[in-house]
Amino acid sequence: KHGYPVDDFIAVPMLLDRNFIEFEAVTQDGTIRCLLDTGSTWNILNRDLQGKNNDHMVIKPGNIEEHLNANPENLDLMVLDIKDCCEMPVFKIGKKDFGKVTFRKIKMPYKIDAVIGMEFLHSKLVFLDFPNRKIYFYEKQI
Repeated sequence: KHGYPVDDFIAVPMLLDRNFIEFEAVTQDGTIRCLLDTGSTWNILNRDLQGKNNDHMVIKPGNIEEHLNANPENLDLMVLDIKDCCEMPVFKIGKKDFGKVTFRKIKMPYKIDAVIGMEFLHSKLVFLDFPNRKIYFYEKQI
């Protein structure tokens, strides 16, 4: 009805098991679980994909409150230096590689691999299908 090329949208599972809107993306260094956040300006990476040192993500088994409450010993890790960036040459959602994506690195004591913010979303159409637990992505032609 609105002229969107619906056949060109990429559909991926919407992960809701942690009460966030999340999806998986594949990078050159492996799969990351991404939190969709339209309130975030930047894309943020909270995982050391090359070194595999993710000890700062101190989540213990339990309910969601435990997942959201930071370990007080690690609160000093929640520091963001906007100049500390990494470029991911591969960022594949479903069957589509969206190409190079820039992430600001942060170490925060929450078990969140990455936050996808407006830096990525500004050039995409995104539809959330809650009944079918799907996220649809389309790269707008600018």
